[in-house]
Order: sequence, then C-alpha cells, then structure tokens
Amino acid sequence: MEPSKKILAIILAAGNSERFNDNKLFFEIDGKPVLQRTIENILSVDVPSGFLSQSSVEPRNTITFHDLKEGMNEENCGEIVIRDVGIPKEIELKTGPGELLLYPKWNPKKHKGQNGKVAV
Repeated sequence: MEPSKKILAIILAAGNSERFNDNKLFFEIDGKPVLQRTIENILSVDVPSGFLSQSSVEPRNTITFHDLKEGMNEENCGEIVIRDVGIPKEIELKTGPGELLLYPKWNPKKHKGQNGKVAV
C-alpha cells in the first residue's frame, strides 16, 4: 500500500480565468509566475503546518501568539513575529511547565487536537 500524501497548503483562486485567458497561477508579475511568488512567500500562523515533522512547510515568516513555541527557530519557521493576545503577566507567572506534565507525551504522528486540548 502506498503511503498517503498530505496536503499542507491550498492555493485559492487558482485555475483558468476568462479575464486572463489562461491559468491565473501562470500569470507573471514582474517576470515571476503567481504560483512561484506564492510558494516563495508562505506565511504560517502560530506554527507552520506539519510543524516538527518531516513534511512541514517551510515558511518565509511565522506569526505566533504570546510566546515562542518549543522547537521554533528561524530554520523551521522563517522570520518569527510574536503578537500579544492579552494573557496577563500574573497568569503567566502562576502557571508553568508543571501543567504540561498533565498532558500526554507528544506524538508527532498525531494531528491537531489528538495530543490534548486546552481551554483559555
């Protein structure tokens, strides 16, 4: 049985266009096709799709929230921008790595939501 292939990104607004008289992905802007520009400018939100797996996307930039996630670096996330989401400092000081011991051991073969859930 052949291993399944994962879809890590979907490019919307693709396909033939009457206005363009061609496939929009091949339309050139300053000498580069739209498809090439899209692939070169991937932006990940929170962490890249497939983060810390062999099939992770390689974004140019990642916007993440509150703080860096374990394992994040410029090699696997591109330029990282951290945005505040309003978690008060006093809450951060009253919680810590000990709470993470309550979660199941990380399994990179699982998908989002299968390694545990958290409510904020």
